Amino acid sequence: MGVPAAMLGRMGLNILFDLLTGTVPVIGDLLDVTWKANSQNVALLEKHMAEPVPSRAADKVFAIAIIFILIALVLGIAALSLWVFTQILGLLSSP
Repeated sequence: MGVPAAMLGRMGLNILFDLLTGTVPVIGDLLDVTWKANSQNVALLEKHMAEPVPSRAADKVFAIAIIFILIALVLGIAALSLWVFTQILGLLSSP
């Protein structure tokens, strides 16, 4: 859609904030009810579509970097969750 890097950065931060707060048990649930990263990102896209700013090649590289960073964060959190789960099972199964 030709979104500039600054806006992609804001969108990535919205997703990151949602991801990190979602890992906190009660606070994450409360924030999910009141604040939606996807809604914020759609509003940013609509703003861009109303007043388009041409993107550059560097913006595309930045977008790819954000995608890889977010994937790495999701995988890292999944790995950490799996590790915590196995540690808890180890504690429960030991005499």
